[in-house]
Amino acid sequence: MLATYLEKPVDFSFQQIRNCNPTAFLDKVGLEAAKYVRVRGVPYRGSKNKYLTKSLWLNNNKLKNMKNIDQLAGAILEHPHKLQWLDVSFNQLNEIEASLDKFPNLKMLYLHGNCINDLNEIGKLKVNTNLKHLTLHGIPYRITRDTGPSQ
Repeated sequence: MLATYLEKPVDFSFQQIRNCNPTAFLDKVGLEAAKYVRVRGVPYRGSKNKYLTKSLWLNNNKLKNMKNIDQLAGAILEHPHKLQWLDVSFNQLNEIEASLDKFPNLKMLYLHGNCINDLNEIGKLKVNTNLKHLTLHGIPYRITRDTGPSQ
């Protein structure tokens, strides 16, 4: 029965979150701010009073970077290493945080509607070998690549 609880996402969208600092998040937003309307409730909480889910939605906020995203997930989720779906779409992100490698089970990453302007940022995700679904539409980007030595 626990598996069914893990399917419901914890939704912190539209909370005006500006960074992934776990202390600031808990002080200003708090775990009780999780939305329940879109997903018809919030996930159950475990023994540490954190959410039992594999999905974290931080979309439609004001994140400029994902620094400390692993620590924030640890403050919100009972088992952050089991995270499979991270939605950080429609923020102000201009780079992809290397600490996403702390989520070895990440399967879905929504990055659309951000400000990533260097396609090389996507290369940071190669360590996420379980990643199957990645959204990037609606972001301005310019292709830059190392062409190597002149010939």
